[in-house]
Amino acid sequence: MFAEETAVLVTSLGALELARERRRGAVERVRAAAGFSLGEITALVYAGALSLERALRLTELRGAAMRAAAAERAGGMLTVWLAPDAQLARLLAAAREAARAPDLPDPVLVVASYLYPGCKVLAGDDRALRWVEREGRALGVRRAARLAVGGAFHSPLMARAEDAVRHAVRALPLAPPRVPLVSCVDAAPVRDAAAARRRLARLTAAPVRWEQALHRLYARPRAAPQPFTVALGPGAALRATLRQVNARAWDASVLVDV
Repeated sequence: MFAEETAVLVTSLGALELARERRRGAVERVRAAAGFSLGEITALVYAGALSLERALRLTELRGAAMRAAAAERAGGMLTVWLAPDAQLARLLAAAREAARAPDLPDPVLVVASYLYPGCKVLAGDDRALRWVEREGRALGVRRAARLAVGGAFHSPLMARAEDAVRHAVRALPLAPPRVPLVSCVDAAPVRDAAAARRRLARLTAAPVRWEQALHRLYARPRAAPQPFTVALGPGAALRATLRQVNARAWDASVLVDV
């Protein structure tokens, strides 16, 4: 049986093959690629930097390590929609302080994903998340919604899992990407195997800087046309974030779901 993470990787690669059939030539003419969290591993496979077999093994290891870290210290994730004058730094600090107790002397609450302006995903200890749900409106939280996940992914609570991934990545054969790849770890281009290795080592506990990566991908003079974009499934969430970050790029995009 596939673990959930492996199933997502396989499904995304299946969507890529479907895109080859539906958009003949478009996939071969790709000028840049990016992937959200686990999707970065998919992007590395597409770009020829990582073999499918090794990507599957790495995904299985990463998923198991993340589940083990979550079992060791429970946590969760919360999407927040923020007012323009929201005080995010104060919100995080206040939630951590409110969660502090003898049994939790060092609470964790951080931004785990930057989705688009005014929308972030927080990750950390459940006690801090519950404080944001109760009291966040005073600091600019317009709405909050829990994610149905089993841990505080892309946060310091995944440090042990990141150590396991980093150890595995050291010996992982990688090649230079055949197309430019913008990493969701830091929104910087990945042009060689060493750069890919550094990003993979940080992919588990570092925040997902998706909004910043989209800005990097689509930055061009205002009068210049946006490139045609193929968004691969499962789900339409990532294409929806593109619409919030760059509506002109969204207009020139299609979703291939499976």
